[in-house]
Amino acid sequence: MKKTLTLPLFICLLLSSVWMSAQSLVSTMPENKKVILEEFTGTSCPPCATGHQTIETLLTTFPGQLFVLGYQPFNSSLTTPRSASDPDMRRNFPNAFYDLNFTKGPGRFMPSAFMNRKLWNGDRLVGRGDWQNNASAILAEASPVNVGLLATYDSLTQLLTVKVEVYYTDSMAGTNTIYVHLLEDGIIAGQSGSTDPNYVHKHVFRESLTTDQWGDLIPLGPWPGQFHQMTLTFDNSAGAYNMKNCSVMAFVRDPSTEEVYSGAGVHVGEPVNNTGIVGDLDSQIAMQVFPNPAQQYAHLEFTLQRAEEVQLTLLDVNGKTIERGNLGTFSAGTHLHKIDLQALPAGMYMVRLQADQKVSMKRLFVIR
Repeated sequence: MKKTLTLPLFICLLLSSVWMSAQSLVSTMPENKKVILEEFTGTSCPPCATGHQTIETLLTTFPGQLFVLGYQPFNSSLTTPRSASDPDMRRNFPNAFYDLNFTKGPGRFMPSAFMNRKLWNGDRLVGRGDWQNNASAILAEASPVNVGLLATYDSLTQLLTVKVEVYYTDSMAGTNTIYVHLLEDGIIAGQSGSTDPNYVHKHVFRESLTTDQWGDLIPLGPWPGQFHQMTLTFDNSAGAYNMKNCSVMAFVRDPSTEEVYSGAGVHVGEPVNNTGIVGDLDSQIAMQVFPNPAQQYAHLEFTLQRAEEVQLTLLDVNGKTIERGNLGTFSAGTHLHKIDLQALPAGMYMVRLQADQKVSMKRLFVIR
């Protein structure tokens, strides 16, 4: 079954295939799979509050290796908003997935999740009690493909720009498709099973930036060394989402098995205003670190509103300075700096960038 969505998103898509020399966001080294957890949850589902807590634990247990998106499909009575004043987080897009023809199991239930859309004992829907063990199993599997992402937002034009890179380290039969989704955190709405009047919903699916229900086709065949890149733009003047709380997820699907090989997620970068007026972000620098997680090298992309001297500091998880250096004076505009990670053990680090009185920090996960 295949369904093409017609969405008022004003999405523009540019897709091209080039060789690995153009690669900058994605690793070309073989990696294990990342976990793509597609959660089915509802504001009128009492156990779903516990499911949200389980997900927060998983994100702490598998940092940079597990990515979550929360679906609230229309074809469930458990997703009806708790009150008329609550935001409606339901979307039609996940209806096709929350369907017995696709889940393959004996029934539907919440909270539940797809985990890389694998069949677990004949059922794609997995209960929260199995999420951690299944995540560990997926992370131990080699992935034939790596995915890299960069998402930036221009607050003047209200355009979100997403760059996606896909690199194949192994071959397989047939073709693949790719999904790119917009998610939002920080949504306040009532939640059955919780007494908190200001319950915060996270990882909420908002829009599919790719246009096909089953993912947009990756051109040509998935061969070793093949590299694809795509750039998508989303006009936020219609959606009016809070981009400070938004993230983007991308993952690659095998249509022959419906399994997801791997994927990535990234927070939307600090808003960039081309007039040079950034309002309450005057104390920050627009910056991104990618790929993230990284192995040997990471790239730091930063934007300055005027010429300034820039200092870079790398700190470990305990706040200890690992490396500090003056990168020199840069002109106004966007710049790229390469960070050598080869001497660092695996773990989480903080990248601190300072220019004059402006300071920004990003988490960086190093994997081995």
